[in-house]
Amino acid sequence: MDDFLNIWGCFFKIEGIVQGVSFRRHTKQEAKRLGIRGYCMNSKNSSVVGEIQGPLDRYMKMKAWLTHVGSPLSRIENAEFQNERLIFNYTYPQFRIKSEDNDPNAERLLNADDSDDNMT
Repeated sequence: MDDFLNIWGCFFKIEGIVQGVSFRRHTKQEAKRLGIRGYCMNSKNSSVVGEIQGPLDRYMKMKAWLTHVGSPLSRIENAEFQNERLIFNYTYPQFRIKSEDNDPNAERLLNADDSDDNMT
């Protein structure tokens, strides 16, 4: 199946020591290496959140990297992936790092099931 017919996407939230350790920069480098599109950004609760999109094989590799590898100085304690779905078109031209205030909906989406309202 052609890649354009097999594009998967999801939102992610990575918790642990992931801010101040070049996690976003390394995430962007890995996404570029794998041909993954989307974004990542620091959240107010010291996690890194974002969205990834790509062909299934590369998408799964990126999820594994976010879960188990990260940047050299990071310590990943928890990785959440939500709204996993097959998509028909990319919604991002590349992978980029966003600042916290660029997309407030991303963090809200990831915390929709949390009872702790101080993460929005």
